[in-house]
Amino acid sequence: MEAAMTSALRSVTEGLVVRFARWLGLDRDVRELHNLDETEIAAIARDLRMPVSQLKKLAAHGRGAKELPQLLQQLDLDEAAIAEACPDVLRDMSSVCALCVAKARCRHDLARGSADLNYHRYCPSGQTIGALQKAKKADDIALHRGPLCC
Repeated sequence: MEAAMTSALRSVTEGLVVRFARWLGLDRDVRELHNLDETEIAAIARDLRMPVSQLKKLAAHGRGAKELPQLLQQLDLDEAAIAEACPDVLRDMSSVCALCVAKARCRHDLARGSADLNYHRYCPSGQTIGALQKAKKADDIALHRGPLCC
């Protein structure tokens, strides 16, 4: 009985690792990731600074966050500057983007170049993006000031 439960847990864990690897674009390393145990998954979650439950949710349901860099670019926000000044904010926005249900609408607006006019209507990171835009207007260099990123 215990062997069957261990086998089932290993199967679930391997599925999780495969999905997360694909989400990260690590398809070529999937075979190596099959051997991870719960301790290693917890370490990955810790390295990503997210709860294991969120990591598992992203692996199971995440569809990548390819739209976020494009959206930030269309909104004239520097992704690298945000990553440097507010890494936790960018990580959270990426997680939210990966789980977003409005991807089709976002892609459509990005393709048309109209995301800047519409994103706030459907983007779950809309308020955060708005705060980043206000911070940028206040000081183009220091996106890190105030409660926004701390």
